[in-house]
Amino acid sequence: MKLGYSTAIVDQVVLAGASAISFIVLANFISLELYGNLATLYSCVILFQMLTNAVFGDAFVIKVPSIGLSKINSYFIFVLKLILISSIVICFLLIVLYMLFWPVQSLRITDFLVTIISAVMFSLFMFSRRLCYSANLNYYSLLGSLIYCSSYSMFLVFCYLFLNLTVATILGSLCLASLAAFLFVVVKTGVVKDFRVGKMDEGILVRLREFHWRYGRWGSLSGIFKWIPDNFLYLLLALGGASEGVAIFRMASNIIMPIRHLIVALVNVMLPKFSMRAFTNHNSDSMAEILKILGVFGLLNLVLIMIFDAYGAEILGLLYISSHVEQVMSVLDILVWVPTLGAGYAFVAVFLKSHNKIKTVFYIALVGACTTVFGGFALIRDFGEVGAAFSLLASIGIMLMLGSYAIFRQSRQ
Repeated sequence: MKLGYSTAIVDQVVLAGASAISFIVLANFISLELYGNLATLYSCVILFQMLTNAVFGDAFVIKVPSIGLSKINSYFIFVLKLILISSIVICFLLIVLYMLFWPVQSLRITDFLVTIISAVMFSLFMFSRRLCYSANLNYYSLLGSLIYCSSYSMFLVFCYLFLNLTVATILGSLCLASLAAFLFVVVKTGVVKDFRVGKMDEGILVRLREFHWRYGRWGSLSGIFKWIPDNFLYLLLALGGASEGVAIFRMASNIIMPIRHLIVALVNVMLPKFSMRAFTNHNSDSMAEILKILGVFGLLNLVLIMIFDAYGAEILGLLYISSHVEQVMSVLDILVWVPTLGAGYAFVAVFLKSHNKIKTVFYIALVGACTTVFGGFALIRDFGEVGAAFSLLASIGIMLMLGSYAIFRQSRQ
């Protein structure tokens, strides 16, 4: 167990480091307006990846214990086809919408196409990591992340030296890096070989289609609403014409991004483990593990708050060559409380998903999304990026309380 957590944490630290460092570096090499546009489109890439993760990735992990590790590659291929088919449909609809609203919006066609292709490729890479965690092949996920980070850095340097750093070239670099990492993982885990062998029995496929149709309906809704708090605020700020506000909010988010990626790492390990425990009715072990890890997160968050309370301005001054450091610090003073609340809700959601309580997760995510949307509209208008930070904090806190109450009710039954 400790080795699984250690590898997952190192894996996610690598990804988090690449994401945070690249955005910090880019903030010093491109204009604030371009940085704001990039942050908005990048949030769309992440939103698409989180949606496919909620619809297909979580369902895959939850179903693996009943499918068995001997058939996990064939099952992965089955789900991969579902992701590709869904992506084609979604991309077609997005292209139609783009063509309909093309005369009244300023997004260039090249930026639009690169964004949706990057979203699909990044989603495939992230899904391949779920295969590694479910099959106890965490080291392949780590190697894939290293390939992704090194390729992404190499492509960005190439674009800076020989091309221009634009939205298309930056997201195109992300797309190529995701493709390289995805191909590495599927080759090393034997998926390519199993793809040539053939598919699963028709009877199993019928049951899987029924399961994914049932789970996917609620998973898609919960995925949409769950990740609105993280990404919709960028869109609200952008729609308000505050490209500088988008950039400032992103610059503050970069600081806590490694900790939030650490949460994702733990979730990737917890979900397959909790699903197996739910399958064998060992739920008390899962709850004890949640409380133990959440205590560690609380201490880590407290140290982070103390550091930025004392040296926040100096740290931001070293990271960013910008005249907006004071505004970034005002947002960070609020966002610094997010890691513990976010970890608490993420772990609670994992426990509920492992018991196939996807409807409960959906209703909680719906409340959180409404809090973000209505709070964002009310606060961003008067307080800008600071209002967005307050809206995010309130949304995650409410979801944590509702999720904890749902687990309490389940334990009393």
